[in-house]
Amino acid sequence: MEKIIDISTWNNAVDFDKVKASGIEGVILRAGFGSGTLDNEFIGNINRAIDAGMKYIGVYWFGYAYTVDMALQEAIECDKIIAKYKDWLNLGVYYDWEYDSESYAKKHGVNPTMWLVTEMYKQFCYKMKDCGYEAGYYTNLDYLSRYIDERELKGYRKWLACWGDDKPSDAFLWQYAEDGHITGLAGDFDMNLLLGVIEEEEPEKDRTQYDITYRVCVDDEWLDWVGDGETAGTQGESKAIEAIQIEGGYAKDILAQYKLYLETTGETNLAKCGEVSGSVGLSRDAQAILIECNVPIKYRAYCQKKKWSKWMKNGEWAGAKGEGLRLEAVQIKKASK
Repeated sequence: MEKIIDISTWNNAVDFDKVKASGIEGVILRAGFGSGTLDNEFIGNINRAIDAGMKYIGVYWFGYAYTVDMALQEAIECDKIIAKYKDWLNLGVYYDWEYDSESYAKKHGVNPTMWLVTEMYKQFCYKMKDCGYEAGYYTNLDYLSRYIDERELKGYRKWLACWGDDKPSDAFLWQYAEDGHITGLAGDFDMNLLLGVIEEEEPEKDRTQYDITYRVCVDDEWLDWVGDGETAGTQGESKAIEAIQIEGGYAKDILAQYKLYLETTGETNLAKCGEVSGSVGLSRDAQAILIECNVPIKYRAYCQKKKWSKWMKNGEWAGAKGEGLRLEAVQIKKASK
């Protein structure tokens, strides 16, 4: 389990070479607070952390919201500050709403409820996720019991303050102390352990190595490009293909046209290489695919209940056209002449 510190302006300018030398692998920095106030040390500290090669970097935003709309605005302001650092934020972005936040709400005539606090966390995390970050929430055992309905925050990373030796079983990050020391640096530091797993991203495949490449959209999400007979989509997970893109690889002479058969709307128009055929965000399941190409190809479809179809040739429908069965995966490759 890697050690992580979290810092703010109160820690001043941090020497991350000394942080690394002490065996600490990562840092979570306060980017700002409230309706858009930048933490005075954030820019300098995050640049020093990046330059020092810290393995894990994240940020948090201290919230003073007392309405859901205010929490959304805080998320928008947070993104404005941290957007250019997105590629380094593998620990994620966290919303911190606690005792000062509660006092501020009450001063403005709002007595926070579990529903309100949970919805503010949810709105902030949803917006961060929508902006392309991993999102999470910072809290403590007191607030977990009084203000947070964790059932509504599933899918977001939990950063739990629980000082002592009782390691939580379900947290992504555990803040276990507030009085840590780092050799060569003054003052106390909040200390954390990374309990969750951060998966290393695989480099994108070199699509020029394929004759023909393709990718599909499933549940409003584009899956990775594959090629030359590899499977695009899922099998047996009850997820339908909604759209597809097809392109040539190194064989630039390949020119394909293709269309899907969608539930409720039927056949789509023919799309050309690189264009999207189907629907994204409309929850219309594809049932079959047809491809026309200027070179011999073959393709097959994996459909609900029917499994893999036989290999089809140029201009033939593969799948379960008009049968009400979802198309879940496809394989496409050049055929022998």
